[in-house]
Order: sequence, then structure tokens, then C-alpha cells
Amino acid sequence: MSRMVDTARLVQTAAGGQEALYDGFGGPFAPLDVGLFQDIVVTSAQQYMRFFVETYQQAIEADSPDLLRFLGEGVERLSDFETAWDFAVFAIRECLLQRAAPDVALGKALQLGLRLAASGEGGSFRARTSRPIRPLWGKLILPELTSITVERDLYSATLALDKIRLELWRDGESWAGEEVDELPSIRRANVSAHLVVPAAAPVVGCDCVSMLSTDEVSRLQYLYQDAITLIEEGSPSYLQWVSRVLRYISPIEADPGVMRSGSGPEWPGLAEMSFRCDPIAVAEMLVHECSHQYFNALMFISPVADGSDTTLYFSPVRNCGRPIEMILLAYHAFGNVLLFYRECQFRGVDDSGFCERNEAELLPQLGVLEDALRATSSLTEVGHSLWQPLSALIGSVR
Repeated sequence: MSRMVDTARLVQTAAGGQEALYDGFGGPFAPLDVGLFQDIVVTSAQQYMRFFVETYQQAIEADSPDLLRFLGEGVERLSDFETAWDFAVFAIRECLLQRAAPDVALGKALQLGLRLAASGEGGSFRARTSRPIRPLWGKLILPELTSITVERDLYSATLALDKIRLELWRDGESWAGEEVDELPSIRRANVSAHLVVPAAAPVVGCDCVSMLSTDEVSRLQYLYQDAITLIEEGSPSYLQWVSRVLRYISPIEADPGVMRSGSGPEWPGLAEMSFRCDPIAVAEMLVHECSHQYFNALMFISPVADGSDTTLYFSPVRNCGRPIEMILLAYHAFGNVLLFYRECQFRGVDDSGFCERNEAELLPQLGVLEDALRATSSLTEVGHSLWQPLSALIGSVR
């Protein structure tokens, strides 16, 4: 599964060698080949979609032959990064990895069809699912359904779901409709994302708080926007790093002041983050989780280690032994966080000493992680490109 993507088609040896080609995935300190990044995502999505359709063809065709046809056509038409960079597309990867039951796959297939329909220029299909779901159409949260008929043209769409009929229309780059809930928006600087609310979390598959009042949603929007403003003012290089990949934020529970966050390859563009923190702490979590997004994208085309090293190296972050791939993942994210701290301090961000205190605590932890990266001989060229340029900028970790 990890080698599904045709790397020969995606990756050409650069004049400065492959390491130089991948350096931009290590952090915003090196130019990123944006075309390569987007090609990796789109081509990976296409290949996972083809494999998904082949694997679950019989189950999808039995209940929703129109959807099977629509997905098959959608695979060939897919060329847009924004369409591909979404949980609805890469959730099918998890279905394949976990060998999910057909009824689970049908729900994922339906959400994928809706993603392609909302993002494309037109098309129609009918679909059913044995498990009621409440899917998304762009930023709109549809009512719970078990069956749907989709008819869409360039500027409008008609959705017949169970006994409800919805008329939707294009509103600029988004969709609008009467009596349809929508995901709250987070817009600041060059960052545009949506807040995952509890009603949408089940179809996304991520963690989320159990309940949010209208006032709490508004407060969260301001908090995340303030964090983005802080990145813009304190670390402009990391503003683009975040804005390029962030599309969804899902608020998760944690005690006041506790920083808790998460992301995964099945949720491109999404970051789970605790919210009872100051904006500077939220800004750090944004940098951390968006760093994982670049790491995960490279993992779609190539492993970061060749599998020859089965040692569990001590991680001061988790306080336990971890495989070398996880050591690299931690070093990559926390190394970028350290550089974010330094840029904020250089620009005089008023953070009550947050960055200075945390840099002093983080630096020796990075030293332990770096010892493991230097000790192993199993890292691939892709793996080395994710930590060596970072190490050169960080400098002494002792």
C-alpha cells in the first residue's frame, strides 16, 4: 500500500540531487516545489481511488451502480489539488488499509461521490447506504440520509435525500442553500479553513468536542484567527507553511492550558487541536500539525526508512521507545516548532516568554531525537531530507 504511487512518474532527479528536490518538505526555510507537492497529492488520490473502486466494485454496484460509474469517471477527471486535498478522498485509503466491511466502504464511497460532485462542473448519480450518515457538500452539512439523488450543473445542484429535496447554488467559491447547516469559517491573512462542529465529526472520522453552543463557536473562531494573526506577525515564513495545507480545524477536549493536537494521512488538511489555551499555544499546534501534513504527503510516494532498523529509540516526547520513523516524525514537527519560536522571539512577539521558555525545554529533547537519526542507517533519501536541513538551521542541540 505504501508504494502504490508511481514515483518514477512523479519524481525526477533534480540538478542538485533528490535531497535538494525534497528539502522544501522539511520546512519553509527551503523553496518547496509546489507543483511536485500537488502532483503527489493528486496522483496518490487517483491511485487510491482506482484501487478502492476495484476492491469494492461488487458492493458499490449492488446498491449504487450510478455511484460506481460516477466514481470511475471522477478518477479520470481528478486533476485539482483542492478537490483531492480532503478527508473524503483519503478516507478510502483507510478503508483499504483496514480492509473495511462493504457497508463501511459504501458510506465512504458516498461521501467521496459528494466531494467530487461539489467540486466538479456537473454530473448526476443515485446512491444508497445501509448506515445512515450526515455527509458534507462543500461546507454544507446535509441532513442525515440513507439514499440520495444528485443532479448538478455548473451553478446549481438538486439533492433528493430520502424525503427531503434541497436546492443548492454556487455562492462565489462556495455553496449555499436554504435551511442547511454549514461549517463555520476561519479566515485570516492567507489562511482559509473551516471549523469541524460535532454534527460533522462522525463523517470526517476525527475527534471533536461533544457539544458547541453558538457563543462557543464564535469564541473558537476568534481564538484560531488570533493564532493565525500571531503567526503572520511573528513568523511570516510559517504563515505560508500553514496556509498551504490547512483546511479544517477540529476542536478537541483538554484541561485548561493543556496543548493536545493530532492529525493523520487519512485527514489531509485537518488538525485536531485543544482550545483552552492562549493564542500562542494554538499557533504552535498549527505549525506542528501542518508540518505533519507535509511529512504525510511524502509518505504517499516513498517510505522515510527502508525497514532494516527495528530498534525502538527513546523518545523524550512520548517517554517511551519509538520506531525510527516516529522519531523522524517528531523531530520534523518539533524542529519546525523550534524555528517558529526563534522567529517569534526575533520579531519581538509579546508572548509572556512562552517561546523562550519552551525553546529551552525543547532543545535537549531534539538532541535525543537527533542522536537516533544519526545512529540509524535505515533512513532513505526522503527521510534524510526531512531532518538534515532542519538540523543545519537549528544548530547545536547540546
